[in-house]
Amino acid sequence: MKETAPFFQQEFFDFPGHKVDVFIHAWDRLGYSPGCEGNLEKLNHDQLQNDINDAYGDNLKDVRIDSAEGDFEQDIQAWEQVHNAIKKFHKTKYNDSEVNKFLTSERVMDNVHKDQWSYLFGQYYSLSRAIDMKMRYAHKHNVKYDLVIRTRTDIAYQWWESSKNYRRYKEEYYQNLVKKKGIYATYINLKPFGSPDNVYSLSHLEVDNTGISSIGYRYPREFNYCDTVFNDSGVPSHTCQLYLKDWVMYADDESANSWVDITGSYYTFLFNQIVRYKGGKQVNYITSGEALNGFHALLNRIPVYRTPNRSFKLIHPDISLRTTWSKKNNNYENYKADHVLIASDYDCMVQQQKDYQNEECSFYTHKELLGESKQ
Repeated sequence: MKETAPFFQQEFFDFPGHKVDVFIHAWDRLGYSPGCEGNLEKLNHDQLQNDINDAYGDNLKDVRIDSAEGDFEQDIQAWEQVHNAIKKFHKTKYNDSEVNKFLTSERVMDNVHKDQWSYLFGQYYSLSRAIDMKMRYAHKHNVKYDLVIRTRTDIAYQWWESSKNYRRYKEEYYQNLVKKKGIYATYINLKPFGSPDNVYSLSHLEVDNTGISSIGYRYPREFNYCDTVFNDSGVPSHTCQLYLKDWVMYADDESANSWVDITGSYYTFLFNQIVRYKGGKQVNYITSGEALNGFHALLNRIPVYRTPNRSFKLIHPDISLRTTWSKKNNNYENYKADHVLIASDYDCMVQQQKDYQNEECSFYTHKELLGESKQ
């Protein structure tokens, strides 16, 4: 948080003509990647509260710091009991031979580690609590927000050398996000189930209770993957999955309020998998954050739109504490393409962004942080 707060302040507090309120849900444990739940760093509650207050000042309207124990832990344990009870008494052989050509046995009902439930459910629980705080504040003070931005503390925003252009471009960017109601993400991908190599990149997707009402393609231009979007229960069909990039997401006030029940969407997804499992049908592996966000938008019939990316994701300077993807793709070109910064002080991360914007300049910052020799 301390590393990214200056970027957040510049992006949202240096914004003449606009009032920005901040609502934060945080945990009293610190981890850096999936699977680290057994070795989380305990944070001092009062110190964390002070750090949040210092970073966001008067713009901070509400904050909640939770422990992974208590209500959250009970929710996880309740799901595990259901999962284990069904798995114990039902060993299935999948009937979908065509689907099985593409998928392994590591599916939701077959191989799920406890830490995965905590890691994935935790982010949805955190989002729902932050939206709940926003809704309560808006009701109490009779306000409605033009735009709601869902972001994270491991996200930094674009650095601009020209203050004049920075403010103008920023104004144009955010004004464009309030033109249509819905959810905006920096990429929207549609992946047909059972065809992992086929990905449809979309500019937008609008649905109603009968199916797709409007769709825009970026590539490929053809669309022939499925015959329906929803099953007979009104739940998004298993035929495809919609992926929304979830580093930063934007929505109008009404659409954002649906996130208060994103944990309900998560349970809907999981129990839909149970029905398929019991029917001998192949089921997906535990859904990623991107897929769950797409599922939630479809389930609530919320249109989604693609928007350019203004953010960067931070990764830990210690490669042993990075995600599997970051370890496998530990090089400058991959990090540039995926908008990744190696966490450091503010000036160093600004230099990394300069490297990305200007191929003529020195890459010393990245070479050193990547553990490569200087040129």
